[in-house]
Amino acid sequence: SSTLHGSLADVYGVGLLFVGDSGVGKSECVLDLVERGHRLVADDLVMVSRRGN
Repeated sequence: SSTLHGSLADVYGVGLLFVGDSGVGKSECVLDLVERGHRLVADDLVMVSRRGN
């Protein structure tokens, strides 16, 4: 598993992960999605891991 500096949203059951340097607008993008009715999953640090093969 890895920890990434990013923001993660659930949009219609699909995870959208925004990654990048500090100050580029990751949180702003995800908060715009939340305002449109989607779900915030994580902001700032996101842990990702591989499942299966």
